[in-house]
Amino acid sequence: MTPVRPPTVALLLSGALGLGLSGCASGLDGAARDASTPAATAPTSFDCPVPPTGPVGAEQASACVYDGWTRQDEVQVEAYGRAGVVDGLPHVMADPRLQLESCAQEPVGVVCTWSGETGDGPVALGMAMSGDSESGFRVSAIEVDR
Repeated sequence: MTPVRPPTVALLLSGALGLGLSGCASGLDGAARDASTPAATAPTSFDCPVPPTGPVGAEQASACVYDGWTRQDEVQVEAYGRAGVVDGLPHVMADPRLQLESCAQEPVGVVCTWSGETGDGPVALGMAMSGDSESGFRVSAIEVDR
């Protein structure tokens, strides 16, 4: 099932994903970052309690949605992302072994980028976030770039 998204969100997210993959997302340095901007690099392994035990960082929300998607755990996905956020992604038979590249402030908001090689060639996922560091982040949309 393909999620229904307003065309504007899909277009803006596609642009942000393109910027992130071209290296523009790494242009934020520590001086330009504030408390609401996640770090440019992050660990890719997080605990994913359901429900989350407090405000969730962008990296953790992204990693927990990715983990839930690869394990087909809808409860975990919905604890860290919008209901149906992975519906447009392919059904996975095995972990595609993508790596979290970065979470960065983009014109559309915070976007976490995952990338890697699959049997079909290179692939990237751009996970757009809603929320902030005070109240916590959730994955609100995902775009696939092949």
